Amino acid sequence: MATPQSIRHLNEVQVLNTLLRHGALSRAELARRVGLNRSSIGSVVGGLVEAGLLREREQRPEPEAVNEQVGRPGIAIEINPEGGAFIGVEIGIERLAVMVVDLAGEVIGRQAVAYDTANVAPQDTVRRIGGLVEEARARLAGVAPIRGLGAAIPALVDEAGTVVNGLVLGWRDVPLHRLLLEELGPAAADFPVAVENDANAFGVAALWRNPPLMEGTVAFFTMENGVGGAIFHNGELFRGSFGYAGEFGHLLLSEPAPITAQQKRRPAAHFENHVGKDAVLESYRTAGEGAAPRAGGPSGGLSALIAAHQAGEPAARQVVRRWGEKMAQGLTQVSAILNPHSIILGGAVAPLFGLAGEDVRAALHREFIDGFPMPEIQVSPLGEDGTPLGAALLMHRKFFSVDAQVLPKPSLS
Repeated sequence: MATPQSIRHLNEVQVLNTLLRHGALSRAELARRVGLNRSSIGSVVGGLVEAGLLREREQRPEPEAVNEQVGRPGIAIEINPEGGAFIGVEIGIERLAVMVVDLAGEVIGRQAVAYDTANVAPQDTVRRIGGLVEEARARLAGVAPIRGLGAAIPALVDEAGTVVNGLVLGWRDVPLHRLLLEELGPAAADFPVAVENDANAFGVAALWRNPPLMEGTVAFFTMENGVGGAIFHNGELFRGSFGYAGEFGHLLLSEPAPITAQQKRRPAAHFENHVGKDAVLESYRTAGEGAAPRAGGPSGGLSALIAAHQAGEPAARQVVRRWGEKMAQGLTQVSAILNPHSIILGGAVAPLFGLAGEDVRAALHREFIDGFPMPEIQVSPLGEDGTPLGAALLMHRKFFSVDAQVLPKPSLS
């Protein structure tokens, strides 16, 4: 049975989400949108303003209405950006990154450091993360209270925040959530901490920045040294029965890929062994063996490969063409199973689609039977920010959910 406290909580959440979605509104318009009377909206808004989550400001009239305005300007209610901050941490294979968003979901801080995670013990990695988080907390002192910290990692993560298997990192059964709480110490008592798969976090960020993706089914790919995936339907993450749906990097292709030292932990026929960064750079290094050394090998990175392709270098074009063939095989399988309206590619390798996209789309058309709809394939504009931003927005999203306790308990009694 609903209690006055639970009804008020639902009203608070509805008010916050309405303002987050539509921006500043007058009390009258806000009351109309959430279906509350004048007295109720006044009480709810008053409590949220007092808690620092909302703020009042003069309502700016539309330009065409400026000359018609008479009397005092109205008061608008909006999310107070300083009402909270959310920290997102990406534990990558070659870097650690931290991003901070405010209560309005806008980025207010970022930092990234090179880090060889696969060759460092998990406990040492957590200590380094603790240092980065402490730096972020120091910058936020007096600016906004921290209301959540999310950590994203390329791994299978269970409900307890344990890394069951981080194949590309060599992590097995690492209690990451517990280690983070221990590292953060007493500070962790002030805000929730969560651990999430990196592709799931990327999906959250992409949805936030592109609201039309909230409708229907969308498949997300994070393409780094390995390949991760996430499935969202109508804005909600689909996890599957055990929480690990969307591991697109583990799709099996018809032939095994040559395995490099960096890929030694992964089965050879996995999709990610054909299209991940390690595979691409190794393929470029060995393409046309006997030719002069080229800058686009592992030391030159993907940017050198892209530049060489644009310059018309045959070896670079061959590597990108082969990458496109393997991408088409993986995307065909995902499309046939999920029938998504969109496929969003993110991560360091995604820009290769800009070079091979026409061939990939043509290959999908050849494989689909007549009448099967073609998904729209896009490269995310988020770049390297996608995963750490998503980790922060994951906690932001939790704060605005019905399950979160928006105001301290005394205010709800």
